[in-house]
Amino acid sequence: MHRSLRALALSSALLCGTAHAAPASSADATLARARAALGGDALAAVASSHATLRVESQGLSGTAERSEDHRTGRFAMRIDLGVITLAEGFDGETPWSIDGNNPPRPERGVDRRAGAVSAAYRRTFSHLTRRLPGRVDALGARSEGERRFEVLAIAPEGGRAFELWLDAESALPDRVVEQSASDTLTTTYADWRRVDGVAVPFAIRESNGDAKYDTRLTLESIAFGGELAPAELAMPAPPPRDFGIAGDAPSTSVPFELSNNHIFVEVKLAGRALTLFVDTGGLNIVTPELARELGLAVSGEIEGRGTGDQKVDIGVTQIARVEIGDAFLENQSFYVVPLGSLSQVEGRPAPGVVGYEVFRRFVARIDYDEQQLTLSDPQRFTYQGPGVAVPFTFDDHTPRIEAEVDGLRGWFDLDTGARSSLTLAAPFAKAHDLEAKYAPRFTATSGWGVGGATRSRLARAKRLRIAELEISEPVTLLSLQQAGAFSATDVAGNIGGGVLKRFDLTLDYVHQRIYFEPNSQFAARDVFDRSGLWLNDLGDALEVMDVTAGGPAERAGVRVGERVRAIEGKPVGAGDLLRLRTRFRSEPAGTRVSLRIEGADGAQRELAISLEELV
Repeated sequence: MHRSLRALALSSALLCGTAHAAPASSADATLARARAALGGDALAAVASSHATLRVESQGLSGTAERSEDHRTGRFAMRIDLGVITLAEGFDGETPWSIDGNNPPRPERGVDRRAGAVSAAYRRTFSHLTRRLPGRVDALGARSEGERRFEVLAIAPEGGRAFELWLDAESALPDRVVEQSASDTLTTTYADWRRVDGVAVPFAIRESNGDAKYDTRLTLESIAFGGELAPAELAMPAPPPRDFGIAGDAPSTSVPFELSNNHIFVEVKLAGRALTLFVDTGGLNIVTPELARELGLAVSGEIEGRGTGDQKVDIGVTQIARVEIGDAFLENQSFYVVPLGSLSQVEGRPAPGVVGYEVFRRFVARIDYDEQQLTLSDPQRFTYQGPGVAVPFTFDDHTPRIEAEVDGLRGWFDLDTGARSSLTLAAPFAKAHDLEAKYAPRFTATSGWGVGGATRSRLARAKRLRIAELEISEPVTLLSLQQAGAFSATDVAGNIGGGVLKRFDLTLDYVHQRIYFEPNSQFAARDVFDRSGLWLNDLGDALEVMDVTAGGPAERAGVRVGERVRAIEGKPVGAGDLLRLRTRFRSEPAGTRVSLRIEGADGAQRELAISLEELV
């Protein structure tokens, strides 16, 4: 769920959609017309602006204020959407963001900074002013129906390349098309008006290709001015403290359940005790069913995306008090997400998620050996253990570290929400020809989350290196996803629970450090499912969602869409999915597992799957 707020990121190009460059001669005439259309000398004299806007985005509406420095590209914007407030900015070096009640977060991820640099390029009209370095090339004429355009290819130094489409008749910007790590982003401009001699679009629309999730901005006022005070563009101070530990204790500890490499912990929401999923990069989440039971007011239809290809609609609500042991958080934003499939995948109820918002406030220690979660007041915490300190950056809400797999370095998300050990993103695997390197024999459904199933080629790397720590022969998934988190180009992969459970972890989000302490599981042999079967829980049966081609289940005659009605002669009941998955992973190759299968016609038959190594 770690990318759901990106759909609310607002345009950083208030006045036009271009960037600086040393222009190629073929673009000179187009640039000259564009400069005149935007205001010529009046445009060049603009130093800063302050604007107010109306915002409509994904079922939410509200207001925004933005200050921009058109000489340097720095900016700050604050958005009030009623049920949630957001802010973002760029200080010339580092973009930052705020969502909900969370403290400001520096966004040092490669793609986020590249996007901020390109937005600064546009904000300074650098294709015309040359204030920031880059390159402009003419791509020639394009047409759509009766409309004609002149298109420029713009490559800001250190930023994302993008296309600027100029209306052939007016020479005003019509759109910017930019490729991020995971989406093609299109910003269109309309309702151009003159303000102090400068052309300004009063209507802006941002889209990633799905109109349902577009953001529309309507300019209500704009004023040009001189140099802005530093405070107007600075990253805001943290909000008032909204968390604590009862009795002013320095820490509190609670037990957790480790299920399928996932962490589940008891959390009280508005006084009601629930067992929730813990995800290091996950947002606060409740299901629509739980929101109704708690009587919560829900707003919005925000675009949500996880590891799978599919999108889901997300609402927003507020919960007055969240408690984990003696730790508490007050007046928290929660996202309302349909997690029904997650409960079926996990074989247990999954009414919600906690993660980033908790870890952002407390120092969290995850003791996998003792299955205990400890939350500490960051102002009273000093790490004193034997662990290896590893710095991280944030990619939205997810901690991201540098690591190395078989000599290939890259950025990897740390994700307790992933059951797998190591997943390599599809672009990274393709760029390094890892299918040829590892020669995987099988393709399988390898995970299931918000957005549906994920499929991968099954492999085993020789070693994963995190700082001076080496994990031998982790099961390695070569993702085949064309959308979702594993299709991103700015990340090498994802380090999930299969690796993380080998350590006792201390996560200090305030100082962006994670301490890794190898535990009793550190040297254990990594294993993968030996059945070639993906099952989801239906209560009194297990539904066959995927059968690995050429694998044991297929050879035994299991087909997608069928149902498992009994295991070793006993009818399927509560907890059987987890127990069966454990058998598929822990029992040795050659073990025969007897199942009673029900076909689409209702007929039942007995068969046995002979387990084998798939990686």
